[in-house]
Amino acid sequence: MRVPTDATPDVQQAFRDVNKRLDEMGASGATNQDLRGRRIINAGKAQAMADYVTLEQALDLARSAVEEQVAALVAKERSTFVERFAAAVRESTAPATAGDVPTWLADILTTLR
Repeated sequence: MRVPTDATPDVQQAFRDVNKRLDEMGASGATNQDLRGRRIINAGKAQAMADYVTLEQALDLARSAVEEQVAALVAKERSTFVERFAAAVRESTAPATAGDVPTWLADILTTLR
């Protein structure tokens, strides 16, 4: 981080202190950094595999995964239902009159439960 040359001596020293601490964190080789309860805020979305993700991005990824699984399950169940319904229709006795259709359909749906 560049120290502004036109800043007051106190501000310049504050920049130097921050830079020194950042340099120590990076050069220490330590794998863990103690932020002493502080949070990282205003972070961008992860772009590389080793990047950290924000809670918002993690929730979006989880929501997308769940939505994909639900869509696949619904498609599978719908397909299974349609196949079972078609088989039940083929195996049933056709209604004698148009007035018998509601009862006929209700009987088929009852067998599918």
